[in-house]
Amino acid sequence: MQVFISFASEQVDKILQKTGLQDMVRIALAGLGTGALSYVVMMYWPTALQIPFPISLGKYGGAGVSSVPGLLFGALVAFCNWKFGIRDKMHLGVIVAFTLISWVLAVNVTQFTFDYITKYTKSPPAASSQDDTATANAPGNAASDSNAGGGGGDAGAPSPPTPPEAESLPFIPGLVGMIGGLIGGVGTLLGVAIVNVRMRRPETLLPIATVAVLLGLILQAAFLSEPYGTIGYFLLFVCWQSTVATLIVRALSMATAASE
Repeated sequence: MQVFISFASEQVDKILQKTGLQDMVRIALAGLGTGALSYVVMMYWPTALQIPFPISLGKYGGAGVSSVPGLLFGALVAFCNWKFGIRDKMHLGVIVAFTLISWVLAVNVTQFTFDYITKYTKSPPAASSQDDTATANAPGNAASDSNAGGGGGDAGAPSPPTPPEAESLPFIPGLVGMIGGLIGGVGTLLGVAIVNVRMRRPETLLPIATVAVLLGLILQAAFLSEPYGTIGYFLLFVCWQSTVATLIVRALSMATAASE
């Protein structure tokens, strides 16, 4: 009898694992779809259902972002919770609302932070006075030629050399992308945790939030030269939405199995 119970338990575990794997694969594919649609909207219809930025300082006054990506991903996350027993429409709406708000905040804060950080650049190497004099007196220099020609007034004064351009700090897009990933991931998970009691555990939420932050690094690829920049921007939407949604389904599946 004990052998039979043990065998039956193993079979049930296998069925649960297989079912959870199937759900993860389906949601991953759905995340690829919502990510691709989000990319298309942001590239070709960025004003669709536009929501103003909450941080509207300086050049961002009156600016906004399309709500479509937030609604698409919010609907996917809500569907994940629906599959695991959340049937109340109000609760599902809370998940969509939190996901949408986190999307708008993530874009707004990312752009605002990017502009702020890019003000800090590497100082160019200072040219020495000897180099300046050599440059001014070099053959072919306008100031040297005019001095040789006997021009009056300030014609013989050496013109200041053109300073080298300052260099921007490296990996700024990746850093701000991580900030956006943090806001988007935490905001979405907060909506899920409010609705679903089984998800209110740090050991469940922390790994998902960590992956959401790390995936924000893909924004660095969006600043490469074309066509790689466009591909990087596409990968950001597709990979982020697909991976985060899959991890949420995995957590929901494990939490459901543990509570039964």
